[in-house]
Amino acid sequence: MQLIKTLISAAAILLATLAAAANEQYTPDTLEFPSSAPLVFASNPVLNLPEGVAIEFWVVTDWPGNPGYHPVVLANGNAATPIYHVSITADQDAMIFQSGREFGLFPFDFSDGRTHHVILLDYEEQIVAFIDGKLVGAVAMSIKPGVGNEFFVGSAAGGKAPFMGAVAAVRIWDVPPAPEDAAEFALRDINDINDPHPNLDNLVGLSDFRNRTFSVVDSLVLNESELMTRAEVIDTLGEAEVQALDLEFASTTG
Repeated sequence: MQLIKTLISAAAILLATLAAAANEQYTPDTLEFPSSAPLVFASNPVLNLPEGVAIEFWVVTDWPGNPGYHPVVLANGNAATPIYHVSITADQDAMIFQSGREFGLFPFDFSDGRTHHVILLDYEEQIVAFIDGKLVGAVAMSIKPGVGNEFFVGSAAGGKAPFMGAVAAVRIWDVPPAPEDAAEFALRDINDINDPHPNLDNLVGLSDFRNRTFSVVDSLVLNESELMTRAEVIDTLGEAEVQALDLEFASTTG
């Protein structure tokens, strides 16, 4: 209960900082569906997300009426019992989060045609959702361990429940960032050399939809004491070692 009270008290800060962030010179990388096919990437253990993580993205829906299924924003693992699975209801009136056989429902009106910033925070015993800087709900569940063979953007496994609309700036964290930091950096470059995201050390996945890729971030590349550019890392570790640590995925959809 104390956690919820703390998050609610942060909501006003979130709204203010999100509005301020909108003035930054930053354009999120965006993927539009169905003009683009869903992206499928090889799995990586760091994306399986043990308890105590966060999933962040921008999303806008674009479908008339009820398509007869809940379009999937992103997913990891099989369609029936995924490690995690984020979708928007067919009526565009809520977000669904699934892990294993557990479901959480977060009511929100996505039908307005606007792009919305979403962050799901897993606090081990509950998952809390913020949309556009507002606390929209919390459910008593957590991400379940499992085997993730593939990571999907724009559909569930096997191309099921394809998304219609756009998804942008997917960020995955192995420690939940403070909600006010998430709001402040929602429309900012988290890797800004002059003012990086305070949780940059905990970033484990980052989209680059301009190049139709999704990258796993190796913790050795992001120094805990100071932000290092790729050139600085190469100077420190050597180019061969950095290339070995570079876990950028190649989309199987081309």
